[in-house]
Amino acid sequence: VLLQVAQTCQASSNPEDLLKSMARLTPLMVSVQKCAFFVWDNFNFYFNLKAQYGFGSELKPIWKSEIPAVFQLLHTQKPIFIQDPKEELLLEEFQLDSKNGTFVILPLSIRSEMLGAFLVVHESNVENNLKFSSQTLAILQGISQQTAISLDNMRLIEARQEEAYVTAVLLQVAQAVVSQSNLADTFDTIVNLLPILIGVSTCAIYLPKEEDNTKFFAAEAFSDHIEDVNQIKSDLFTDNLSLLAFVQNTNQIAVGFLPDERIEFANWKAMKPLPILEDKNPKISEHLVLAFPITIKNELFGVLLTKEDHLAPQYFSKRVELLTGVSQEIALAIQNHKLQIDNVVREKLEQEIQLARQIQKTFLPDTLPEYDGWEIGTKWETALQVGGDFYDVIPISKTKVGLVIADVADKGLAASLYMTVSRTLIRAFGQTYSDPASVLKYVNNLLVGDTPGGLFVTAIFAILNIESGELIYTNAGHNLPLLLTPNNNLVQDLEKGEMALGVMENIEYTNHSIQIKPGDSLIFYTDGLTETFSKQGEIFGVNRLKSMLTCCEKETVNQLMNSFNEELEKFRDGNPASDDLTMIVIKRSKNN
Repeated sequence: VLLQVAQTCQASSNPEDLLKSMARLTPLMVSVQKCAFFVWDNFNFYFNLKAQYGFGSELKPIWKSEIPAVFQLLHTQKPIFIQDPKEELLLEEFQLDSKNGTFVILPLSIRSEMLGAFLVVHESNVENNLKFSSQTLAILQGISQQTAISLDNMRLIEARQEEAYVTAVLLQVAQAVVSQSNLADTFDTIVNLLPILIGVSTCAIYLPKEEDNTKFFAAEAFSDHIEDVNQIKSDLFTDNLSLLAFVQNTNQIAVGFLPDERIEFANWKAMKPLPILEDKNPKISEHLVLAFPITIKNELFGVLLTKEDHLAPQYFSKRVELLTGVSQEIALAIQNHKLQIDNVVREKLEQEIQLARQIQKTFLPDTLPEYDGWEIGTKWETALQVGGDFYDVIPISKTKVGLVIADVADKGLAASLYMTVSRTLIRAFGQTYSDPASVLKYVNNLLVGDTPGGLFVTAIFAILNIESGELIYTNAGHNLPLLLTPNNNLVQDLEKGEMALGVMENIEYTNHSIQIKPGDSLIFYTDGLTETFSKQGEIFGVNRLKSMLTCCEKETVNQLMNSFNEELEKFRDGNPASDDLTMIVIKRSKNN
């Protein structure tokens, strides 16, 4: 039975197909008379009926959390046997033979997270020896567990696709921003691009008036109904829109709800703004309006307003995340325009670099994952306030972790912006494809079409199996990693790779494999390490690095990183760094 369940799960392409198939198969496999599958709506806090077999109109499509049996299921996450459906599930029309019938609800949960519910009605037949037994319950629990695992896998795949989608949209908006020569064209491009990329029906960018910055004017607007655009841009509309005043006073994202799709002034004027809190999503209606502050460092440049109809609740938070990114892109465009007008070059560079560094830091891991028997250490140092080096440590599964180190062939602001795009693409594809060569191939093809003149990226993407010690890596024109083997005091260069990313299309990259044995250390680094110069103009060099490693073979990763820092400071003797410097060091313990 469970083999057939597993095959059905593998053959299903989406949750709806999966649950419908399971509802059809369960009666055939377990000889139950009725069954149904519900999905837990974490947004509205109720179970939603998705598939059923054998029930009529007596089964309600929604189970709210306050229903007694539902409340018990949510808090125990264990099978609930129903004695009185009318009292426990509020099923007024459902009749159950208490002597020969069994009514049970099983949780669809994984890692203590509720995904849904599995409802089963079994009517015993003594003549055919069809009784509800402990074996029947065990099979039903197996079905619920397999179904929950498949739902969770589908959800993870969808999340990865959504992350790639968000990245693609923001990349297109960023390209639109940098490709326009003036702010008016930028606004026009964005408001016409968002309905196509995201699906909003109305979009407008409001800026404070120069003569009275407490009031707004519409810099640009779009609507599915052309006749509504003039109304959206009118002073009467903007002066009476409470969402704009709310965002201006609080610098927070706001949401409002409308009774219908059309833009009627009275309805918009009466719309009550609600703040969007990080830990709580509002209960949304079919017609919603979102207002985003266009801001940098708490300085409000304007408001991005969007209207959308029939947005599914589960996509609300992702829509907010996406449009927040767009508002940040608009803010950068406005800030850049203001700085150009003021012609304050020094202030412009300081603000842009400080903002870029803040953004750049968010693309680096806040903390490093910990694995039994392994040590991981990193170093990231920029020659300027921002740089083109980056690294990433990506947990892929319980036994595999992805390692990324890369260097944009430049430094400063341009390299840092190109670095964020490259890092996002590698991370998105790294969680989708199973081998490093495929990841870098797809990333390279995307970068080639959008690479500014003269920029390219050298990179290594590796996948480490923390159980076996096998490391599969692909090198795109990067410095060769060094493998330190303490048994024979040997420092070994790993194999060369192919061309850097962003230079030429359709490069076939190669997967290489090595075994990291107990006690071995592996060092990834950028050329900012070996091309560090002393005051006398002497270069640090690869040979000096290797000699240093052989002297530190017995040290922990933290000790090794400290030794690197001390040696570099001593070698430089106060000489500033000439290039960005990044390192990743991994070590397998001798007892692992």
